[in-house]
Amino acid sequence: MSGIYVQAPRFARWRYGARIIVHRGSRHILSQWEILSGHSEASPISSFIIRRELEGYEIADRIAVPSTHVAESFAPWPQHASKLVLSPYGVDLDQFPLRTKPLRAEPTLLFVGHWSYRKGVDVLTAAVQGMVGVRLVHVGAISDIPFPKDCRFVHHEPVPQWELSQYYAAAHVFVLASREEGLAVVQCQALASGLRLVCTDRTGGADLARLPGFARFVRVVPAEEAEALRRSLAEALEDALSSSEAPSMTESERQMLGWRRYAMQHLELINELCA
Repeated sequence: MSGIYVQAPRFARWRYGARIIVHRGSRHILSQWEILSGHSEASPISSFIIRRELEGYEIADRIAVPSTHVAESFAPWPQHASKLVLSPYGVDLDQFPLRTKPLRAEPTLLFVGHWSYRKGVDVLTAAVQGMVGVRLVHVGAISDIPFPKDCRFVHHEPVPQWELSQYYAAAHVFVLASREEGLAVVQCQALASGLRLVCTDRTGGADLARLPGFARFVRVVPAEEAEALRRSLAEALEDALSSSEAPSMTESERQMLGWRRYAMQHLELINELCA
């Protein structure tokens, strides 16, 4: 993992002649710093972390990233960009079964993750407050921004991973308004559960939309644009509520969300490096 291991891979290369794959889950650290430093309320990135991230990029033979927007963020640093391998994340399909019964509850949006500026929750709040007859359910920790004191917003503390499926089963649309994020696995979980997804162009959701057949489930909007987010949420809810059943997803489509695809990509990468 980038930023965590620096001495260990150096030792492995010296002792065993090892090839090094560094996994970077978010945008290039300097791109991430630039985005978040523009918001004084957001938790800052320390110079210590920045230094270790850059050291990791230099050490690596390959840098595995989960989405296209992350890969694009490396472009200003060609010495790092030349090492990239694109490999979107997956999900444990057994933990997140496809729901089979139609929902009858009030129009419900779901967001799972830290309630923080990085996740764009201020933009999400503005979008939801511009809608009528809709509630937003949040599951996760409250970070660097207060949770709205509004009956339309419902907060739940973090729960074990295996309990999330009950929240996916009780919602119509999953939303992620992040300002920057590599590829949030909760998006894969939501899609595997049968929800429609509305996300920004900095969440990796656009890569999921490019999977064969998935464009009908995913709407992508520009980051930090509350009105565009509001419109897409309204459209996704209309689609979900006008259907008498959960969005139809074939088993072959669903398998594309699993970890097996990810594992096979990395097996190919390992074989290439070993050759």
